[in-house]
Amino acid sequence: MISSRSSSYFIAIFSTLMYAWLIVYNTTIVIKYRRVKDGYEEFEYVTMDEEDDAKPMKPISLSISLNDYYTYLDELELYVLMLTLSLLLIVGVNLRIHQAMAPWLVVGAILVVFGFIFGTITWNSKYTLELLVVVAQAACWLPVYSCYKEFRENYYFKQKQFVRPSKYSVGGSPAESTKLKAQSNKAQETEEGIGMVAL
Repeated sequence: MISSRSSSYFIAIFSTLMYAWLIVYNTTIVIKYRRVKDGYEEFEYVTMDEEDDAKPMKPISLSISLNDYYTYLDELELYVLMLTLSLLLIVGVNLRIHQAMAPWLVVGAILVVFGFIFGTITWNSKYTLELLVVVAQAACWLPVYSCYKEFRENYYFKQKQFVRPSKYSVGGSPAESTKLKAQSNKAQETEEGIGMVAL
């Protein structure tokens, strides 16, 4: 069975490659639009009537509208952010640092929520790629969160030497409760004794 850390590492690699490809894709579209808009590329021309080549020719319109252009720019900024957070996610999974995984989870959750809302309200076949990105992000979120939760518990309960809530919960046995209470009283008396010595 694949561990949560292994699956999270695979997801981090996949997320990095996906957003890197999306950055290249959007950058290509943006640059091409600017070149065409500024006149650095020639327009493709078609005749008004295929049977009469003597008639004047008209330029084909741009492949994307101005609104789509700004949409690609906004998406490009988001993809750059997610690529950075994906690289941070790789570091977090490798070094078991749950704090490094948190930004990817937070921004990813916001991306999924707003992506589904936007896709539901303004559905258009032009945004199929964007919806696929949202679906992929949603599918990857839960495994990474499980790994994040595991690393966080290990950090607080092992490195900080905290007591797990299940050991002193209401459902615990009376013997365990009495033992924990005695340990707490002993620790308190020790601290008071050290304080008296210091005075």
